[in-house]
Amino acid sequence: MEEKPFINRNEEKALLLKTLKAKGPDLIIIYGRRRVGKSRFLKEIAEIENIKLSIMLEDTDYQSNLSKVSRMISQILGFASFNPKSFRELFEALPENSVIILDEYSYIASATAEFQGIWEEVVRPHKIKLILSGSMIRVMEDLNYSLSSPLYGRATQIIKMLPLRINYLRDWYGPKAKIKDCLETFFVLGGIPRYLEVLSKPGFEAIRESFFSKDSLFLREGKLFLKESFPKSEIIPKIFFTIANGETEASKIASKAGVKNSEVSKYLSLLIDYGFVEKRFPLFSGGKKDVQFHVIDPFMAFWMRFIWPYYSEIDAGFSSGAEEIFDKNFGTFAGLRFEKALLEMINIKPEIITHKFSRIGNQWGRVPVTKGQNYEFDLIAINDQTNAMTVVEAKWQTK
Repeated sequence: MEEKPFINRNEEKALLLKTLKAKGPDLIIIYGRRRVGKSRFLKEIAEIENIKLSIMLEDTDYQSNLSKVSRMISQILGFASFNPKSFRELFEALPENSVIILDEYSYIASATAEFQGIWEEVVRPHKIKLILSGSMIRVMEDLNYSLSSPLYGRATQIIKMLPLRINYLRDWYGPKAKIKDCLETFFVLGGIPRYLEVLSKPGFEAIRESFFSKDSLFLREGKLFLKESFPKSEIIPKIFFTIANGETEASKIASKAGVKNSEVSKYLSLLIDYGFVEKRFPLFSGGKKDVQFHVIDPFMAFWMRFIWPYYSEIDAGFSSGAEEIFDKNFGTFAGLRFEKALLEMINIKPEIITHKFSRIGNQWGRVPVTKGQNYEFDLIAINDQTNAMTVVEAKWQTK
């Protein structure tokens, strides 16, 4: 498979290179969802800066990872015998002004207390630059932002790697790609580089061919995503599935997922913390009952809707039933994602709205003069000073 050149990473690259060229120690945290391109980004940075100590950790225990890092450092630095009993002892052996990358640090996040001492007593005095990268968003954010984290407030730079924005899809697939095909691909894969590499051409037919096969990378990706993020929970996938299939109110989510109303909020909070779900409020005032929950991640929204319920059949090579449901319902799914895509387009190019606006978002609620009748506007852009307002209705048709 051809490796694509970097697209839209210039800002992150410039920021990190500037830090690496500056004198003195640094603790740099880089994080983002699975497959967003962190490892590829770090590989390119390592080549530019000739960083030899760039090591990817594995989904295993502390001692196994320590052995792997020790072995690689021994090979790279030419140590005749190197068997440290801890990561602290390992860092103490590094030369001054070293640069070391530990990719997928999430796998040893339980050792963060040890890394506090490493940072304060080894890395800083020896002017080492330490880069910690990881895919488990909540774990990586907690490193620096959680008051209970031993590394709280110690990071000198934090970079969150985001998916490619929608306007880069034509750059990825080339100028001959149809806008409709690029949009349909964005609705399903978002801007995740690894997924776009797998889908060599954009559009409805390519999506069908790539998902509904027992040999598809995408078939197992959703399961890996859930296993990595919530390895011991049977409830969170059910809640995730319920939201992906259209329930947005907490009480209805709890009912369909078989969870007590008093407990659903803690599970929703976890999904929000991991960046899978967002909590939405009406643009203007709304009551507690007007709060909605939506799946942010396009891939997981699609996988939960069209793949998970039919996983066993697809895995066994009997995908015709799942494909029929996909053919019939993809237009509705695309319509919901199109609204989100429009919001991103407007944020990228705000002049689409003919007046300056200070806020933009959805608005929904109940019509005051009726009994229980609801209303919803897909997007409203408003200028709070002039009260100029644009109301947007988003429609997607497969015709």
